[in-house]
Formats: sequence, C-alpha cells, structure tokens
Amino acid sequence: MYRKRSKRTQRTLFVLTYTLVPLLIIAIVTLLVLMIQGYRFSATNNTVYQAGLVQFGTTPNGATVTVDGATLASRTRTRINVSSGQRTIGMARANYVPWQKTVTVEPGSVLWLTYARLVPEMVTTETLNTYASMGSVLAHKDANLLGVLADPAAPSFTTIAAASGASSDTSVSLPQDMYTPAPDQSFAATAWSESARYVMLRQTVGETNTWLVLDRQDETKSVNLSTTSKLTVTTAFFDASDDRYVYILAGNALYQYDQSQGVLSDAIATNVISATCANDGTVIIVSRSASGDTVMSYVSHGQQLSRTLTLESTKPVLSSVLVTYDHRQYVVVLTSGLLSIAQVSLGSSSDTTPVELNVIRTVAVPTTMKTLVGSPNGRFVLARDTNELRSYDFELDQLSTIPMTMGTASLHWLDDYHLLDRVDGKLMMLEFDGGNVVPIVDVDTQFASVLSSDGRYLYCLQKTADGYAVVRAQMIL
Repeated sequence: MYRKRSKRTQRTLFVLTYTLVPLLIIAIVTLLVLMIQGYRFSATNNTVYQAGLVQFGTTPNGATVTVDGATLASRTRTRINVSSGQRTIGMARANYVPWQKTVTVEPGSVLWLTYARLVPEMVTTETLNTYASMGSVLAHKDANLLGVLADPAAPSFTTIAAASGASSDTSVSLPQDMYTPAPDQSFAATAWSESARYVMLRQTVGETNTWLVLDRQDETKSVNLSTTSKLTVTTAFFDASDDRYVYILAGNALYQYDQSQGVLSDAIATNVISATCANDGTVIIVSRSASGDTVMSYVSHGQQLSRTLTLESTKPVLSSVLVTYDHRQYVVVLTSGLLSIAQVSLGSSSDTTPVELNVIRTVAVPTTMKTLVGSPNGRFVLARDTNELRSYDFELDQLSTIPMTMGTASLHWLDDYHLLDRVDGKLMMLEFDGGNVVPIVDVDTQFASVLSSDGRYLYCLQKTADGYAVVRAQMIL
C-alpha cells in the first residue's frame, strides 16, 4: 500500500538531489580534467603525480616500445602517460637497428616521438644507372627526384624518379646556342626550382662563370642569365615558392629576374654579404652599410623593394634566416657567439617602415659559427662552421651539439628530422640532435640523396670500379 512521503522526507531528498548530485558532478569533472592534464595516482607510494603524454611512432610501424626498460603492451603507433622527468625510450622491430633516446618528459605536456626511422640491419642495394664520370647530383625532396649531371664537360641533365616500383629516367641537354662552348669548360648543376621544371647550371671557363637556367620541359626556353641580364653574375638562385623568379647576385648587388616576363629589376640591395630564400619566397638579406655596419632587410614574395630589419645588437650579423614553424614566423640571427630568435609577422616589403626585431630567445653558440641553415619543416635551425654543428629545436627550446667527423660540408637533410653525412666511407643517418647514428650504405663521395615517396627506398650515388652508379637502398623490408 502506497504511503505519501512526509514533508520532512521530501525536503531531505530535495537537499540531497540539488546539493550532493552537483557536488558529485563537479568532483567527476574535476577528476577528468586532472586526468587530461596528466595527473595520476601511484598505488606504490600512495601519491598523486603529474605525467606527460608521450606519442610513439616509427617508420615502419609495428615496433615494440620500452620506457625505462619496461615494455608496453601495444606497438607503434601508440601513446601512454609517462611520469615526468628523464626517461629512456626504446623502439625496436625484428631485423632493424634498435632506436633509443633519453628524453625529458614535462608534466602535463605532450612529447612527440613519432619521427623514429628504423634502418634494416642489412641494407640491400640495387643498381639503376651507371656513369663513367660524375659532375654533380641534386635531390628534389618534394618531387622525389634525383638529378645527375654526369659529364662535367657537357650540360646534359638526367632526372631519375625515386619510386618504389620500376624507376624511370629522362635526360635533357642545354642547347648549344645558349652558351659559348670552350675546350676547358665544366658544368655543374647547383639547384632545382620549386616545381622541378628548371635546373640552375653554372658553366666555368677559367675564372669566368656563366649562369644558365635549363628548362626540362622545353629546352628551347632555357635562359642564359649572364647574357640576358648583362651582369657579371656571382651566383643565382630560385625563388623557393615560385618558378617565375630568379635572384641574381652581381657586383655585390641583388637583382630579381622574372622568367615569365623576361624582365630584370633594378638593384634590390647593394653591398650584399648573403641572401637566403625562405620556403614562402621571402628573401632575407645581410648587407654592409656605407659606415661598415651590417644591415638586415627582406624582400617579400613578388616584390622588388627591400624593407629594413632592425636588431638591438652591436655585434656584426654573420647570417640570418627566416623560418616558419607551427604557423609562426621567426627571424633567426647569428652574431659572434650568439643565436638570437625574434618572432615576427612580416608584411609586404613595399612598406618602407623598418621592422624592429623583438628578440624572444638568445642562445650561446661557439664564436666559430658563421652560417645558419633551416630544416625543411622549419622546426630546426643549424648553426655551423667547417667542423662544428649546433641544432636549435623550436618545439623543445633546446640546443644540441652534433659531433662531426668529416665536417659539415657533406651534411644535408634527408627529411624533416634526419640528416645524412659521410663518415669513414659510410653514408650515415643521424637525427636532428645528433642521436641514433646509423650506417646505411658504402659511399666513396658524399652526394645528394632522396627518399622514394613512400620511404621504402633511398636513392643515392656509389663509386664503382668503372665509375659511378645510382643505387636504391631498401629502407623498409
């Protein structure tokens, strides 16, 4: 038989419902927020600690993961909350060289260890092309192409598609009416354009250099920059984002040549010491003023006017680069013994108002460092001289020392996180911080190398008894 609840019971239920339930919800939400932030309870010592989330990934995936020697239940790709502090991480897969690194896990943060590239213990190679001689080799990483100028005496350029299936190659030669042949001439390929349609060639005869743009689609549209510009060209380089523009340095002055219009600009900057083009087409210029001071400026993509960059420093600028990482622009400046980093948002260089560089970070480097080089993804900047290398990581705000055996002349980027170097006759792969150095193949001389689009093969050059051979090394079994 149903009995109506008393008013006292109803009041009690009302209080419980509208007081305890919200408190319970608040407690659950708070607990979830703390878990998201990495807080965990240790049953071992009955304490609460804040962990960091670590993401693991390898190429190829399917590797076992260890944290301080303890093996995780899942394989890569995987993730786990790890207690903060220094941790030794290992990733291994059968028939591959194990990967290991000591890292610092920050509480409440995410650490991405998804860049590990595992190299087979036994790397097999397949010969693709052979050459009696070798002049120069270029790698176009975006288009997965390897370019070879085999005979230094002839401007013939062969392009090899870095593929996982049957590789194909095409050759094109610079028309003879584009240059003046000479008995003692030598040619070198110096750069690809952004689309890989054009190749920059340099013809050397005695002390004279002639700079030419080879059009791989239609060689009749190739251009002799030296004769077209009527300048004594010191060097030339492509706009990194647009095939139309070529930058010419002549008489210490910088010019822009528009290939589509055949138009040469007036001098953009004079007394130029160095000029580098960022991935977005912005050119950073270091020049010398009339008083002898070093001056920085930039030219934005498609513009022909430079805009001054000011830095509060009495030290001469040795090198400067513009990088973009995590949708942010940074100007990195190298002076004697100091790396200065300024976050910027560079507008059009046609605006003549100087841009003041507000430095957000300074890092001490050896005074011998003279040049800066950015990584393909913009996360790292290398400060280098002949025999030393420092790598600055924007993500971790960390400076690493990379020990060099052969010097930095042979060093180049394999991908966003890995470098290649030649050490004791071996092509060595190493990470951005110098870790996990692994031999790949025997090489006599360091030339450019490129991965196939799926990362299964590394295309590189080897010295043979009869000359040279382009080989592809199997990186994924």
